[in-house]
Amino acid sequence: MTNFNNEIDILNDYYEEILDKNNIIYSEQQSLFILSYLKKIRLDNLESNQEFNKLLKIIDITNTDFKSGVERLHERELCNIYNDKIVKIADQSLDDYIVIKFLIKKKISILEILHELYPVSDQRVVQILNQCSNFIRSKDDLESISDAVRTYYAESNFENDELKEKFLIQFGVLLPLEAISHVKNKIDNIESEAYTKTNFINQKDKKESIEDSVLNIIFVITRTRYCSQILQLLLKYFDKNPNMISEVYSILEANYGLVTERAYDYVLAGNVISELTNLDLTKNYNQELIVTILKQYLKIIVDRTESNEKTFTFSHYVIPDSENLSQYHRSILKLLASLYKIGASEIRLYIDKILYDYSRTILNHSESHGETILGDLKSIREFFFSDIKNLSMVGEKIVYALHKAEVKENLPSFFDDYIISERQEIYNNLTNPNHACFYKDDVKIKLQQIADSYSSNWQNIFKFANQFKNNLFMNDINIELVLFNMFLLLKNDNKIKFLNSMFKSNYHFGNRTPISFLENIEKSSMQSVIASSPELEKYEWQLAYLTQLENVKNRDLQTLKGLLKANSLPDYLTILNFERLILKDPSLKELLIQKAGNANFVIFDFIREEDVRKLINLIGENDLKSQYLIDLGNRIDHTCSLFQKLGENDVNFSVEVLKKIDELKMGSTNLGYMILHTINGFSDKNEIYKKFIHFAINKSYYYYNSMLGDIIKKDSQIIIEMLEETGNEQFAIRLVNLGVEVIEDGNQRLLLFKLLKSKEFGKKSFQEIHFSPYSYFFTGSHVPVLELEKEHLENIKEIFKTDLDYIDLLLHLDKLIDGKRKEIERELEKEF
Repeated sequence: MTNFNNEIDILNDYYEEILDKNNIIYSEQQSLFILSYLKKIRLDNLESNQEFNKLLKIIDITNTDFKSGVERLHERELCNIYNDKIVKIADQSLDDYIVIKFLIKKKISILEILHELYPVSDQRVVQILNQCSNFIRSKDDLESISDAVRTYYAESNFENDELKEKFLIQFGVLLPLEAISHVKNKIDNIESEAYTKTNFINQKDKKESIEDSVLNIIFVITRTRYCSQILQLLLKYFDKNPNMISEVYSILEANYGLVTERAYDYVLAGNVISELTNLDLTKNYNQELIVTILKQYLKIIVDRTESNEKTFTFSHYVIPDSENLSQYHRSILKLLASLYKIGASEIRLYIDKILYDYSRTILNHSESHGETILGDLKSIREFFFSDIKNLSMVGEKIVYALHKAEVKENLPSFFDDYIISERQEIYNNLTNPNHACFYKDDVKIKLQQIADSYSSNWQNIFKFANQFKNNLFMNDINIELVLFNMFLLLKNDNKIKFLNSMFKSNYHFGNRTPISFLENIEKSSMQSVIASSPELEKYEWQLAYLTQLENVKNRDLQTLKGLLKANSLPDYLTILNFERLILKDPSLKELLIQKAGNANFVIFDFIREEDVRKLINLIGENDLKSQYLIDLGNRIDHTCSLFQKLGENDVNFSVEVLKKIDELKMGSTNLGYMILHTINGFSDKNEIYKKFIHFAINKSYYYYNSMLGDIIKKDSQIIIEMLEETGNEQFAIRLVNLGVEVIEDGNQRLLLFKLLKSKEFGKKSFQEIHFSPYSYFFTGSHVPVLELEKEHLENIKEIFKTDLDYIDLLLHLDKLIDGKRKEIERELEKEF
């Protein structure tokens, strides 16, 4: 309290001297309090200001006294007045002192303020009492405010629960028992709901803003000395309303871990774990809430962001190492172990990830938090891995990671009796990122040695690979990459063994097709591979074989036609896979297109430059153009290699592509960007763009068209040329409107209006003209933007002012300029 007393005494000494020195009498100080309460007052509508008139009554001064006081305060520079309209206190510290003087020193009744002003503007009352509370110096001062609030609460007949709960949210800190009583009664009288929320456990951001009034009251009380009692009600409310899991998580995360306003309260944190332990752990919503909040509580480093209307803060906390932290973590791990025994599969998976990720905690914090980490490792071994000789596949992955970390950090080992299994060694090889993308020769040599050592044991390798892939915790993107890399490094005979074992083990590559394998084995071995492939997949392997033929024979064509009679083509195939077959028998082209399961069979996602010539040769340029327009919405030709060839010397085709993109509303996508980027390299780009502008400008809201905007931003001269060329007034006005919306350079925008006047357009149709953009972006003050717009309008007026035929347009501009002037005035008042 000493610091608070000193601060108040400093304010008192400093500002009392200022008030005395300036002969500020008590009635003028009363005016200061009104300014402090309302923060900013318009002097031109005092009679209709309900709060102001009630304040006059509370303080017992007249309107004339107030105005006279304001004038005197302004003369002494204690308040600021803007344009004789708006007044506010000049100094925030003076504002604080006046609040202290009138409320804490009881010159004004807080109860009377509540009675008179809370129904009018509750937020303003909350604001002034918060301001007052910041300078409370004693328990008696706090009690005086609490008594006033408590009396008002008892005397008020709130019209409904909504108003009552709003008051408790605002003042619950001062009325904790009343708030707790209300929450308890509310919970006792609500019906339980079924839990219907899905995927909470996998949400990246589990926190959610709290809209529920009961939870908001609870949140307020969690920051009082009654936090333990309200925790019980929070969990009881959650049991009846489990769909509030995100909001309940948010409260637990903010106010019940170690990182709260209380700073490392281990007693409270331990009580929270006890309360969570006492919940019914068989209920899935309790499991989800507990496991997610315990993951947060187990952290050694906690990052916290907090925001309100005015500020955004980011805080970084490192919880100090201690025996208390070690014991707290032990209670968390013990509860996680209980959950693991009875939890659903997704709960167990979540805990597996927590334990596995703890290896990173060891690596990052073993030096700073040795006591806690050793305690955690001891608890993990005791609660989860007491039988080290009979580890599950998942358990061994975790133990391997933890043991590896403790060895690397030279810690006393809690897993020194762990012996790695063949399964884990295979897993380590298959998930090694260096094996997935080998950039160094020594890594490639090492992987070849591993692959050769597996050659007599592929059946076992694929058995484990299937187990890994079919387990969410074990599955790893590198498994298939490494397996395929090993396949590539094998000699042909061992490649055949690899494929036969793969077939027998029923292992399926997700991102490798039969073509990927057949194109990497000798032609003489292909038929034997097809023969050993599973019956359900044999069709795909036969197709893959046909795509690899260099000398196509008639029997191969008949084989393909026979396969296509009863089957569709797999999605991964494109028409280029069948290039040699189609060249041998062009009639196959239509049959293949009919049987294609992929909408992008002809024009696919990524077309290389060398593919463009092949496609044109196979399909024909005109047919390709027609197909291109049909397929444009199907994520085709990402690099625009095909479009560049088809559109380079065909203005009409390029324009049709732009029209289709506009129709599909894809102008702001990567496709729209790439098409425009490609056209910019065409020699006839201006003709293409002009034709497209003629088309698009006749649509509604054309001035918001992103492609038109991109075209003109890249080269604004196009719109100027079109304006010079046109004799159509309606078209000319639309060009001007588009330019006003897109062109940022003020002189170029003025040139549009000069051209419009030179053609004598706009005399009668001036109301269709956009003299200012409909949308613009700015940061900071809005006033400079409005000033520029006003100046721009005045410059436009200069262009037309000498021609009497434009008198109506000039009058219209005067209204617009006056509107900007008033808008600037309003913004300046807001900023004041």
